Amino acid sequence: MLAEALNAGNCPPLSTGKCPNDQKPLMRDNARMTDLIERLEERLTALGKSDREVSLLATEGRSSDLIRDLRRGRGKRMGIEAYQRLAEALETTVSYLRDGVHAAEASPNRRTGYESHAADRSFDEALPRTIPVYGTALGAELDLNGDELVESHIVELTEAIDWVRRPPLLARRSDVYAVYITGSSMEPRFEPGDPVIVDPKRPPRPGDDVIVQLADRHTEGAKAALIKRLVRRSAKALTLRQYNPPMDFEVAADEVLAVHRVVMMRDLLG
Repeated sequence: MLAEALNAGNCPPLSTGKCPNDQKPLMRDNARMTDLIERLEERLTALGKSDREVSLLATEGRSSDLIRDLRRGRGKRMGIEAYQRLAEALETTVSYLRDGVHAAEASPNRRTGYESHAADRSFDEALPRTIPVYGTALGAELDLNGDELVESHIVELTEAIDWVRRPPLLARRSDVYAVYITGSSMEPRFEPGDPVIVDPKRPPRPGDDVIVQLADRHTEGAKAALIKRLVRRSAKALTLRQYNPPMDFEVAADEVLAVHRVVMMRDLLG
């Protein structure tokens, strides 16, 4: 009887044998981990980053062993927040890491880190549209690198052109704003038309996406700006990164008017 039940896939409740069905969740977990590791390797190779560098970025400096632990199968129960931080460190999306869905197949809010599941849509729709979106346009290409011109933008801060939903954590913040991405220099991290929320008071850290307002390159209400990733910051200069074409370059500190941090999901979760 036991053999028949096992063969049928219906294990008796009092059997001491192991039912094949009991192994299915484990098999699915192992398959998912194998896929995750393959995608990790692909992104590490594409970015030229080390396990340690990505681990520190994904854990905000708390651990240098995250990637090693994942390779050893210790990440089978990663939550969405952990996936989000890892995706940001690898400059990709949670959808790609978990399911292999590329940015081109994902919705714009997934590319920029403001992910929501279908079950959360009613909650999202209840949030008020009170964060102003300021207009952006491509500005002149700037000779900041010495070898190649750098894509810049004009941000018009005098009048909102649209409004986006305000997350609860920003309920009392009147200074946050949003912009729509223009240009292609940050693809695939951001694509033209992607909305991003900007926090002018939250201190930016290496690895954060930022909007750098440039001194002596603006008129009243309109700011010349760079939308890039912050690599490092010193008293003398900012080192910034763009992806298309890939380039790191410096901006002298005396050319910087302000550095505003782009708010990601981890910031909105507190």
